[in-house]
Amino acid sequence: MTPFPTRMIKSVLSKTLSTLSFRQHPTVRNISDTNTSRDITICHHPPINCLPDELLIEIFRLCFVDVELFLPPTAVGVPLLLCNVCRRWRDIAVTVPVLWSTIKLNKKHSARFVSTWLSRAGTLPIGVSFILEPSKFRPRKSHRHFDVLVPLSCRWQYLELRILPGASFRLLKDLSSDVLSSLEVLNVIDEGNFRPYDPSSFGKVFKSAPRLHSVDLWGVHRSDPLRMGLPWSQLIRFATDGYISVNGCHKLLDRLPNLRSGSFKILLGPEISQIPLKRLSLPDLENLDLSVASNIDGLLVSLVLSALRFLWIDCIQTEGWTHTNFMSFIEPFSLNLHTLQLFRPSMSEASMIQCLLTMPSLVVLVLQDHAEFGFIGDRLLALLTYSGSAEPPLCTRLETLHLASVFACQDSQIASMLESRWRLEYVSDNDTCCSYIYSHALDNAATDVPHHTHSGFAT
Repeated sequence: MTPFPTRMIKSVLSKTLSTLSFRQHPTVRNISDTNTSRDITICHHPPINCLPDELLIEIFRLCFVDVELFLPPTAVGVPLLLCNVCRRWRDIAVTVPVLWSTIKLNKKHSARFVSTWLSRAGTLPIGVSFILEPSKFRPRKSHRHFDVLVPLSCRWQYLELRILPGASFRLLKDLSSDVLSSLEVLNVIDEGNFRPYDPSSFGKVFKSAPRLHSVDLWGVHRSDPLRMGLPWSQLIRFATDGYISVNGCHKLLDRLPNLRSGSFKILLGPEISQIPLKRLSLPDLENLDLSVASNIDGLLVSLVLSALRFLWIDCIQTEGWTHTNFMSFIEPFSLNLHTLQLFRPSMSEASMIQCLLTMPSLVVLVLQDHAEFGFIGDRLLALLTYSGSAEPPLCTRLETLHLASVFACQDSQIASMLESRWRLEYVSDNDTCCSYIYSHALDNAATDVPHHTHSGFAT
């Protein structure tokens, strides 16, 4: 074909296509024009910028919901991150008081920075975290921080104290008795860990806080919490890693009649006394976390915890309790227990099975046996297996099962249990997660899991 006819054919085709495009249905042309306009608009005006201020404010509030209570101000955290996006976001963020209602101070923050930050919280209750330092080492900025914070103490709702060795409580002791009217949560962290302070002078500062209901004391290993003049009767949460005895723990619980959540470390030997501990009922206690390094039979026998739903016990030493006393302890709450975590208890496999038989509502089960007590054996795993036999399986409502064992069971039994609980035709509606930690190599394991491997299975 010669060049001239080729050009002529291309010209005719081009005119034909142009005519067809012009004669297309008006609706199609309108849709095309709309799409083009929309693409241009999105390019220059992202949808997030088209949202009304009220909706952006609500989104910013939700950004703050899951943020850790005390975080140091940084450019990559809320709210400064929001302020760095654009001018509009900054203008909106500075008008949302909740974003500025907590602050964790350190030496680099100027008093002006702290004052500006907290002024944006408006009249909201605030949360502050600061360091108590020895007077002779306290930098000038710390004094200026207190000049800003102390006048706002009537609005302190959350307070975190990081205490350095030799710290003085003078700045807090100078507070009047009615200035902590909003305080609800107190966290004390002794960052020295080894040098004790006088707890009586510390606790008196907070004795008159009418709303204080939650206290955490960490790193205060050698300070007796019983000597703190806290408003014990109004606390609903108390946690400490201080070294206390069985009797000391009982005395603490006796001072906490409204306790709902408690965490204690019983690391001291029992006092020499032949008088049994009195019966103690805590009808509101739902969470109990114990770390024990001595026999706690006396404490278990004395407690009546009818509302308990979450129980964690870590046995640092092997001799924690006798089985009979433990069964008596769990009897008032076993039917409704949601979570059981036992680490290294001195229990046989038969005792553990008897314990789990009384807990039909368990949703979370975490067990770690001891080198001398390998209670996670074939019989226990068989009863955790959906076998279709007349004998009903244990813990049919489990959603999470975590076992850490010295490997007192057969590989095939582990595989059968996992297969039955997570095979489609047997799986319970509630079963969602299982893991097993092996303490020995599995040479011929049916599950083909290597040494020290954590295996997760999900429906």
